[in-house]
Amino acid sequence: MPRLALLTIENLDNFVTDEVMVVDLLEKAGWQIDWIPWQKTGVDWNGYDLVIIRSTWDYQYHLEEFFDVLAQIEASQAKLANPLSVVKWNARKNYLIDLADKGVEIVPTLLTETPQKEGLIAAFEHFSTEELVIKPLVGATAFDTFRIPLTIGKAELASILETYQDRQGLLQPFQENIQREGEFSLVYFNKKFSHAFLKVAKKGDYRVQEEYGGEPHAIAPEEKLLQVGDQILALIPENLLYARVDLVRSDRGFALMELELIEPALYFRTHEKAVENFVEAIQNWMSA
Repeated sequence: MPRLALLTIENLDNFVTDEVMVVDLLEKAGWQIDWIPWQKTGVDWNGYDLVIIRSTWDYQYHLEEFFDVLAQIEASQAKLANPLSVVKWNARKNYLIDLADKGVEIVPTLLTETPQKEGLIAAFEHFSTEELVIKPLVGATAFDTFRIPLTIGKAELASILETYQDRQGLLQPFQENIQREGEFSLVYFNKKFSHAFLKVAKKGDYRVQEEYGGEPHAIAPEEKLLQVGDQILALIPENLLYARVDLVRSDRGFALMELELIEPALYFRTHEKAVENFVEAIQNWMSA
């Protein structure tokens, strides 16, 4: 009986996950499944055939330790999905700049370190916008992500700048289409399109994650959206068991918000074939 470890965290109480849907079908297919918090010590990874990074939603606070655990897994007989080389590249959001250099339309992005008021003023002018977003270079679930209007108060600005003291981040113009329409997500297994959904923020918010009241809605993606997703994944040379491409509508089509290759929520419940697609991808991954 093949053994599969799903990497997670100690406590998922404040998160939304539907991985149990996959577990049921995999167990019916003959797999033995273990949920293992990624920080658990003393795990014999040689006892597993496959380790899938799933709900490791605190790795950003312990990045090098996380890499060390994944390196131990790759050094064992177990296959790791996705590969460590992909995780290291994708963990820092300046991968967006790499993809832009290869012709991908991204949400316009500037890298910043210990931002100051003068740098923000320059960013407003650079993007010709009246509202910026700042987010961590390494981050997840919109943590420490802030909107910065041109008219922001001194106290609020000082608090944001203190948060980013001696810290790297990204500056982007606020994408009004996120509030107006939502964020499009395309899910791929083995680089083959599986399903799509639109994440919509609750009224008055811009964060589309369920932890902040956002809701995913299944959609049939338009052709242009699929073309963009396919083109982006074609630029990644490594094999990918799973990928989620997050996009926002732009003046020219669709701009990349994030390429999620580490631990994206895959929203199996939004499409009736999603679980079957993932299980089939796992079987194919193991035979490749």
